[in-house]
This record gives sequence, C-alpha cells and structure tokens, in this order.
Amino acid sequence: MPNGEKLLDNGVPHDLAMEVIRYARERDLHVQAYRDDQLLIERDRPEAHIYSEHAGMPLHLVPDLDAAMGPTTPKLVIVAAPATLERLLPDARAHWIGRLNVATSTPDYLE
Repeated sequence: MPNGEKLLDNGVPHDLAMEVIRYARERDLHVQAYRDDQLLIERDRPEAHIYSEHAGMPLHLVPDLDAAMGPTTPKLVIVAAPATLERLLPDARAHWIGRLNVATSTPDYLE
C-alpha cells in the first residue's frame, strides 16, 4: 500500500518464536530471527556468517532477540551441521506439530 500499512502478517507470533529461541539456546545452537528485513542474531558465531554470506544479508547483532523482535517474525532459522539437524528434525517437528511448519531448506538450515 502507498502508506506502508501491512495488509497481512503471517509471521511467527513472538511467544512462539521465543519457544524456538529457547530450544536453540538450550542446545547451544545458532538461531536467528528477522525484523523489518533485517537478520537478527544475539551471538556472533561462524554459523551466522555462513548464512549471511549465503543469503547476501548483513548481520545485526542485538543484545537479546526477545527485545529485538517485533510482535511477529517472518521466520526463524537454526544453522548447524547437517548431522545435528537431521537428529533434531523429528523432535522439532513433534514439539511444534500443528503450530509451526518445521523443515530443512538446505542440510544445514532448520526453518
């Protein structure tokens, strides 16, 4: 719209996004979120740079994803070794069944 008003927001609600972030934190996995087309990270890890280079997006290091995200985020991505994500995928799908679509877009991205 010309005035910048959103017509539809199908993003992940904040509380649900925080569940995913806590899940990643508890397993010491890199997790990132998005706000206003910015890639948000709270830890500067090699995985963040791998994703940033692949996506062609600059990183925005924030003190806390909880405070940095808006009411929704378009998606969350956990970046890890393919073997790690292969092991986590069934658990993550079962954990968020009916609430989130959990998939791997590449062997090292769980979205």
